[in-house]
Amino acid sequence: MAAARAFLSSFVDAALNKLSSVNSIPPRNPDEQKLLRRLRASLRAVRPFLDDAEQKQFKDPEVKNWLVNLQDALYMADDLLDELSTKAAVAALTQTDPGNSSSWSHYVDDILEDSNYELEHIVVTLESLVEEKDEFPLEKAAKHLEDMSWRNETTSLIEGSDIYDRDKEKEEIIGMLLDDTCDGKLSVISIEGMGGVGKTTLAQLVYDDARVKEKFDIRAWVCVATKFDPVNVTKAVIQEIMSSSCDMGLPLAVKTLDGLLRNKYNEGYWNKILESRIWELPENESKIVPALRISYDYLPSHLKRCFVYCSLYPEDYQFDKDELISLWMAENILQPMGESTIEEIGCAYFNELVARSFFQPSSSNGGLFVMHDLMHNLATVFAGKFYFRVEEFDNPLKIDIKTRHLSCIVNNECPIQDLLKACSEVEHMRTFLIPVNPDFFGNPLFEMENNSCLSFLQLKYLRVLSFKFFPLESLPESIGELIHLHYLDLSRTPILRLCESVCNLYNLQTLKLRHCRCLEMLPEKMQDLVNLRYLDIHGTSSLKEMPKGMSKLKNLNFLSEYIVGEHQENGIRELATLENLHGSFSICMLQNVKNSGEALEAKVGDKKHIDNLELVWDFDDGSIDIQTSRNMLDKLQPPGELKELLIEGYRGENFPNWLGLSSYRSMTKLVLSHCKNCSELPSLGQLPSLKHLRFYHLDGLERIG
Repeated sequence: MAAARAFLSSFVDAALNKLSSVNSIPPRNPDEQKLLRRLRASLRAVRPFLDDAEQKQFKDPEVKNWLVNLQDALYMADDLLDELSTKAAVAALTQTDPGNSSSWSHYVDDILEDSNYELEHIVVTLESLVEEKDEFPLEKAAKHLEDMSWRNETTSLIEGSDIYDRDKEKEEIIGMLLDDTCDGKLSVISIEGMGGVGKTTLAQLVYDDARVKEKFDIRAWVCVATKFDPVNVTKAVIQEIMSSSCDMGLPLAVKTLDGLLRNKYNEGYWNKILESRIWELPENESKIVPALRISYDYLPSHLKRCFVYCSLYPEDYQFDKDELISLWMAENILQPMGESTIEEIGCAYFNELVARSFFQPSSSNGGLFVMHDLMHNLATVFAGKFYFRVEEFDNPLKIDIKTRHLSCIVNNECPIQDLLKACSEVEHMRTFLIPVNPDFFGNPLFEMENNSCLSFLQLKYLRVLSFKFFPLESLPESIGELIHLHYLDLSRTPILRLCESVCNLYNLQTLKLRHCRCLEMLPEKMQDLVNLRYLDIHGTSSLKEMPKGMSKLKNLNFLSEYIVGEHQENGIRELATLENLHGSFSICMLQNVKNSGEALEAKVGDKKHIDNLELVWDFDDGSIDIQTSRNMLDKLQPPGELKELLIEGYRGENFPNWLGLSSYRSMTKLVLSHCKNCSELPSLGQLPSLKHLRFYHLDGLERIG
């Protein structure tokens, strides 16, 4: 049985798929047709040799260099094909006569003609690399499907169980701890060994032994980071003594191999893993633990890309699942599959990497995830020169010209000017990311002129652009020229307005404006962002209403809130077509809804994927009619799958009967706030899953049903 395909296989597959899309309307120019055929032939010729090349690169520097050059060329091909398909798609939207295939073909020809020189350069480069591969002893892999049969199951190892062949060491350590002849002079017992062999687990077994518990009145378990800090370690020890709970590194190597071998009942498969050449690579040569290297090697190629992308995060960084999926989406890593949404596919990828121990839940911040330091090192090794993580600034910054993905770690002494200057020279960069832990709050940390960041806008191949925490008050019109941009994060910036050219970003999928407190309005032509899937305007307290025509954004998967406007074009009816909203959703300024008929047309009850809903009136507005408010809320009945509900500023004297219906069997939290006229509540005892019930400023409340 063959291993899963190489990291670059998904690059080649993506390029071939995009090439097929471009060829759906073939150019009439024979020279252009020939170039596209040569490009396809080069991609097909190199694909069968990638598996063997990935295996041999650690022992053969020339093979490694060949793979680097190939990846660079594939990035360039991908950029060009994206540009062609984007321009063609935009042309289709603006074409006055969609049925005229002749004019359409002419336009495709014009696009290809403009890119002819660049296309020929890429083709010649790839053909040269195809010839060069013959100089290496690379074996051609047999055709095979990637291993997608693996399923998420509980681990076969139970936490706290004994580890084979470690009883002797365990007893020796316990003997030293229980030895009363030491006169209390024993201070440190060190356990040494290569990463992932179970040092932490051995310590855990000793720590949990009944004899040790009986001997020592006070025990503390503390994890020490790679960069040792005595002050922080001391604080951690004291904190652990005060609260004795601790989460306890099963050995990482065992857990990852468990994920690789479980459900594989074929003896030949196990033997193939055992006999892999990777075990022969010394750790100091490959820089990674062989067991982890094997687990990575047998990942499907698209999961390899997902995992390697996380090398942009700093060590011990706590990351959010949904944010990471949005980044994968922006890089076109997620492969369409059946009728599943792209977010569902990303969720499946993420869960598989968690179950295989490439990611693990954070022990200190529920809902977030981290990478073990050995896994982080693994991702960094395979990221190579195409990923660059700026943590400490050299002078000058050493960013390789082949870099495509860059992250900058926020700190108080970040010489951002040097970074911007260095980045402007990496013309093919795709990602500029600022990882900030979700619990980080404060003012922007970058001291720079407002226009300094605009050098990023010269990088025309950007897919991901984050200006989070930058002191940015506006964006120039030239941002509309970044036709590849899929992800734009302006969260926590003092931005005052978004220029209309943002609406030219045809490929934009994710727009984050979280806590942009100075932002007063969204662009008028937001409706043109037809591929937008994620819009976060939470905390934009100066924003008074939504732009017109939001109903056209039918691909929206997440919308943090909708601010009801006073006009029909931005009223509550615009929500009717947004059927695919997921997660948390807030409808604000409900006092602008004129009657219950408008509320009914919003079809709130049909949005079955919303699990957290907020219905908000301006509770300082004394002009809200009591009966209109009551009728309106009756027509805003949420979907039955709802888990959390907040109603704020409601002016009715009582609530609709649906509020206490037993059909809301999944509701765990209900919050009623500033409902000043309410005198009674319906019976809430029929909500079987309700755990949290909170009332705020219900001044007129007399009776609970």
